[in-house]
Amino acid sequence: MEALLFRAGSSHVLHSVALIGVDTGSGRPVIDANGSSSAITLRANGTRIEGFNLTGSGGCGCGNAGIFIDSSDNIILNNILYKNRYGIYIEEGATNNTIHSNDFLENRVAANDTVGNWWSMEMKEEGLMGLLKGAKIIGNHYSDYDEPGEGCNDTNSDGFCDEPRTIGNGPGIDEHPLVAPIIAGQKESSYTY
Repeated sequence: MEALLFRAGSSHVLHSVALIGVDTGSGRPVIDANGSSSAITLRANGTRIEGFNLTGSGGCGCGNAGIFIDSSDNIILNNILYKNRYGIYIEEGATNNTIHSNDFLENRVAANDTVGNWWSMEMKEEGLMGLLKGAKIIGNHYSDYDEPGEGCNDTNSDGFCDEPRTIGNGPGIDEHPLVAPIIAGQKESSYTY
């Protein structure tokens, strides 16, 4: 059996694996980069990262992030990326990554994607409800794009911004950014580390 060890500071993922954080009642697992490097550096293709609080990346503009992605075909979902230089930084050449249902909170730059990965995903309930309701497309929540003054209007009150959000300078686009944090009952100011 292969063991994955996480220490204080940053972690590097070099093999394809599913990393799933489990809230055991004390909150999600926190990976804090303590002001240096990235909380997670993802170099393995086909990896899934879900259910973590990722914070404290280094402050340089060299790609330090909650998650630094230098690989392809990964799924990043249901994470909180909080107070990082970049919430997610995708290296040029890293393609076909799917990033959805995450909260990007108080990062200097929410995300950087110069190749155009997938920033929203079609989700469908299972069973009869899935057939009746059809699919729902969900993106991510961004604390710097969740109010009208930031460009996020929700004129039909469906919980999604009316306009897509460009990721960095493009071409990445979140077609369905959310107005409110995804993690139920959380406010941006209530996250403590």
